[in-house]
Amino acid sequence: MVIQGYLAVRQHSEHFMNLTELMLYSGFPCFKPFSLQNLEQRFRLDLSQAEAAIWMRTLVQDAANKWTTRVYDLIQYKTNKIVF
Repeated sequence: MVIQGYLAVRQHSEHFMNLTELMLYSGFPCFKPFSLQNLEQRFRLDLSQAEAAIWMRTLVQDAANKWTTRVYDLIQYKTNKIVF
């Protein structure tokens, strides 16, 4: 489902880029000068649809194997009773 969502959002990357560009001037501290470039890199528009799906699967698998993910899941369980 993550891969399907990523591919769907990726098809609308131009809209997300435009919204992010507008927000750069909002004054919110979370929007930095490099935010737009970082977002564009995350869309991986240089890859085909199939290559992007493989790339996202690799990211998901990598995240699943990190200790930080397990700690985050534990915190979510302890604080919100979200089962992992």
